[in-house]
Amino acid sequence: MASCQQREALRRRRTNQRRRLLLEAGAPASTPQPSFANVVWQMNFEQATAASMTDQSSYNRAIIYNSGTVSTDVFKFGTQGVRKLGGNAQSWSANDAAELNLGANDFCIEAWCYYEDVGLDHVFFGQFSTTNNRSWVLWYDLSAQNLVWETTSGGTTIDTTILSDTFLPTADTWYHTAVVRNGDVLTFYINGVSYGSSAITGTIYN
Repeated sequence: MASCQQREALRRRRTNQRRRLLLEAGAPASTPQPSFANVVWQMNFEQATAASMTDQSSYNRAIIYNSGTVSTDVFKFGTQGVRKLGGNAQSWSANDAAELNLGANDFCIEAWCYYEDVGLDHVFFGQFSTTNNRSWVLWYDLSAQNLVWETTSGGTTIDTTILSDTFLPTADTWYHTAVVRNGDVLTFYINGVSYGSSAITGTIYN
């Protein structure tokens, strides 16, 4: 049973964020999401083909498909999900937009993640390039056994790195993974349980 502290953290997460990005691996588009008016990007992966994927938030933006794979045998909801991607050449993305600017706002970024291979680093999502126009990224560091949140304030050099508590995923298992900013505190959640909080200040580069 969740503690009072955990329930309160979940309540704040569902009601207070101003920016909310969801990558729900196969979540039915007809299912109402908490604080849906604040959802600025939602991926359900339920369209018929990989090349026809669209954002399921109210913005309905086109998704850029770069050799990703749709899976009909591994999915959390509905009838299909997105397969683990290998390498920078395989990805899903959307064009930049004002509503995707996190800045100094509160936000919640969350996804259902399925680890087919626990022996690798995993980049979940971000607005991040190799050398410049870097904004933010959430990834899993195998060697450190942490979720990692990294941001820049100037677009090039990473100047904020925040680590979760130790996390060791099990292969072929679904985990609800979230990172939440509430004021000056950033918190990681796995399956609704806090995996560490740290102070966060400043404005994230856009």
